[in-house]
Amino acid sequence: MSNYPNLFSPFTVGRTVIKNRVAMNPMGTRLCPDGTVNEAELAWSEERARGGLGLMISGGALVHPTSNSRGNPVGLVEGWREEGLEGQRRRVEAVHRHGCKIFGQFLHLGRDVGTGAVGGLIESPTLAPSALRSGTTEWGPKAMDLADIKMIVAAFGTTALLFREAGMDGLEIHGAHNYLVGQFLSPYSNHRDDAYGAGSIESRMRFLTEVIGEVRERVGDEIALGVRLSMVEGVRGGISLADTQRFAERLEALGSVDYLHLTMGVRGTYVKDNSYDQGFARPEVRAVRAATGLPLIQAGRITSPEVAESLIADGVADLVGLGRALIADPQWPEKAEHGDAPIRPCLAIGQDCRLSQAGVTCAVNAAAGRETTWSVYDVLSAPKPMSLVVVGGGPGGLEAAWLAAEAGLEVVLIEQDERLGGQLLRAARTPLRENWLDYAEYLETRVRRSGVEVRLGQAADAAAITAIGPGAVILATGAAPGALPALAHGAATPVLTTWDLLGPNSPDLPGSVVLVDDGTGFWEVCGAADFLAARGVRVEFVTPNAVIGRSIPHESVLPLHRRLSAAGARYHTLTEVAEIGADAVVVTGIVDGAERKVKAGAVVLQVPNEPSTALAAELGEGLPVHLVGDALSPRRLSYATLDAHRVVRELVTASTTGERITVP
Repeated sequence: MSNYPNLFSPFTVGRTVIKNRVAMNPMGTRLCPDGTVNEAELAWSEERARGGLGLMISGGALVHPTSNSRGNPVGLVEGWREEGLEGQRRRVEAVHRHGCKIFGQFLHLGRDVGTGAVGGLIESPTLAPSALRSGTTEWGPKAMDLADIKMIVAAFGTTALLFREAGMDGLEIHGAHNYLVGQFLSPYSNHRDDAYGAGSIESRMRFLTEVIGEVRERVGDEIALGVRLSMVEGVRGGISLADTQRFAERLEALGSVDYLHLTMGVRGTYVKDNSYDQGFARPEVRAVRAATGLPLIQAGRITSPEVAESLIADGVADLVGLGRALIADPQWPEKAEHGDAPIRPCLAIGQDCRLSQAGVTCAVNAAAGRETTWSVYDVLSAPKPMSLVVVGGGPGGLEAAWLAAEAGLEVVLIEQDERLGGQLLRAARTPLRENWLDYAEYLETRVRRSGVEVRLGQAADAAAITAIGPGAVILATGAAPGALPALAHGAATPVLTTWDLLGPNSPDLPGSVVLVDDGTGFWEVCGAADFLAARGVRVEFVTPNAVIGRSIPHESVLPLHRRLSAAGARYHTLTEVAEIGADAVVVTGIVDGAERKVKAGAVVLQVPNEPSTALAAELGEGLPVHLVGDALSPRRLSYATLDAHRVVRELVTASTTGERITVP
């Protein structure tokens, strides 16, 4: 019996019976640079269908060349191309093999066409309801005339027909996130004074209703058809919840729409970081439920089975849409249903799934985007017995240890602290990052279940390691801050590093602190700002960059600034610290060289980390030693995970061939 009986009950959309209520949100994987479903996209899709998913909604396919007029910089499927039909068919077949249904989503980006030009030239103008430039592009669109509207409506029908021929179980029109359909729906982007605008709900819906009519005429009534909507756009003058309720009423009255897929926000804001609660859109979905009897899919930061179950059990939604949770763990549905294995948690940081341009990746799942060569279903098996010592119980060491043990290696994990987790524990001290402890717990569970011998509170040295007699050693010994800059020596004002600040012995600091970014602009310094602000400390944020948080995902930028602004933080951009005096810091403007004093009771410096490699030198050449994570080179969490997989997979291969490995 399922742990979540409502979530794992069947549901019918249109005439399509779905085996459970878990749907995969449409996600652009950036794996299709040629615009067709290739082997990488095929493997990505099948990996998730295999994990017990009820419904897959494929990443939005473009309906017309004008939605791709500057090349295909983000690898979207070009749904209008007949030569792509075979790849679409193969994906449908792969998904169906695992009892999963698949709906094809399709869209036109409108004025938000990507900025990657072909040969430096724009092949055709961007199209939109009105000649209003998007904040995400550097030039304005052409206001669509009636011929343009007719052309794009027909293009939706053409793509729908190809999807049906590919064997899709259903279709989904993307009317959310202020792409073209959403641009017509929104008073924020639709300033027309004709029958497709004029300020009324009916006029703004005309384009969408014509698209629906065209699609139904081309594909008939047998196939399920849904519409994705942004319930609240969150921009001034944008779609409101009351608007969406009226959209829902009218779409139900059409009689040709089978479900609504509900999300929030526009491009750049619809993916929510961990400053938002799980299932945060529950009140809005409930309000739409009051306006329509159409089945509803709720999307928006749902990663917990308990939250998903409650949304179904409480009658808020009929299906729950998971996105990043299925990037982190494609087996989420079957693990949730049976409860016999831990779910790899999504951290909701968006730094890899959103920032990587070479294809979707994940900070905690090294196989994401690499399914053609790696898979979470890989059963690694070392045919020859081999012992392995892993030094370091942070994310890289823990990942390497459980993976190696499950492959059949005899693994001893040595950690000098009394607790596993490493820098995950440090990161979890910052506000909104408590869920990093969930990831540490997940890794420890995998390690304990796999039979790794764990030695806590033990400092590893060459003698202790060689006494174990391992065939190889993995050093995940991390990194630590380098030397303080000269200006910090002898300073009258207390100086510490972000490492000290976020450590277990963080000192109490006075009411005003100068926080100095070394130029990285990533979470180490931004998290320190959050940490200070949450404790009532006024932050004077100094950075040589033109902006604060240069390297964090754009979906996290606005929430970060809202938090810091509410705490009274002040920003000093394009600025460097020249001197640390008594109760003040002298800063210099990079542009004009002007100096000014900033009062501070303490200074917190971001100091570049240096890898901890002393043990590697101590072990010498007599034993195969492999560095992973920050011990190899200080980088993000995702690299610790990736390094661990590379090394262990190569070690398993080497146990077969007898070759000595070198992993970059």
